[in-house]
Amino acid sequence: MSIKDNVIYYAFEVSSKMHGTTSEDVRNNRDRKGVNIKTKRLLIYYMHNYLGIKHYKMKKYFNNIHHATSIHHNKKFKFELNTYHQVRYDFDIFLKKMTNYSIYGHNFKEKINEIQQLLNELKTVIND
Repeated sequence: MSIKDNVIYYAFEVSSKMHGTTSEDVRNNRDRKGVNIKTKRLLIYYMHNYLGIKHYKMKKYFNNIHHATSIHHNKKFKFELNTYHQVRYDFDIFLKKMTNYSIYGHNFKEKINEIQQLLNELKTVIND
């Protein structure tokens, strides 16, 4: 599994938890529940615009999805993002969670905080 795939599967988990569904429900593309559609739109928009995945390659991550469906969801989410404040707010939270996740699969911000604490401890030891 590539690094990009790890990031995408983490994005599935984060967005599914945010909307109260499971990543399997979103990935399987079987039902038309509102939470699954919202999650799918967010993921398609993120994957296409932030990770550079082409619409015809979305079928690798979503079962039974056509590239035209991917284009539709991308455009619809872009409209919702520019129109509704709650969608913008949710997407900003999602982006913050994704930026905290490094490409190596670790929580990058926590590692930086640990290193800062160690540096502060070293400074106090050196100064004493």
